[in-house]
Amino acid sequence: MRLLNPSALLVSLMLAAALRPSADYLTSRGLPVSLAWLLVYLGLFVAVGLALFLLGGRLLDELRLLSNYLVILYDYTYQRWDNSDSGVAQAIIQRLPPPDQLPEVMAVGVRLGRRRERDSMGTP
Repeated sequence: MRLLNPSALLVSLMLAAALRPSADYLTSRGLPVSLAWLLVYLGLFVAVGLALFLLGGRLLDELRLLSNYLVILYDYTYQRWDNSDSGVAQAIIQRLPPPDQLPEVMAVGVRLGRRRERDSMGTP
């Protein structure tokens, strides 16, 4: 059983290394080490939360526009390759779902991905 994802470990080490100068500064000012780290992480969480609060609406709007653009691009590419005389385009198009079935195929793919992840962790 794998307890920790190696990439999560790497990200946590990088985060701790990036925040260490701030904690060192606070300890040099006389704060206990544990309180300094608590303040540094609390400040980080507040900054990230504030950024998400202030930019969340715009970010969601941009993601919605991007998803609409990608659907239109997929439809355009599918139609263009479907009408192409290229053998490569025809081979690719045979493996892709039609644009009208794309949401259902993606939903099934997400469920299968979650099931594979759950199975690899050994949880029911």
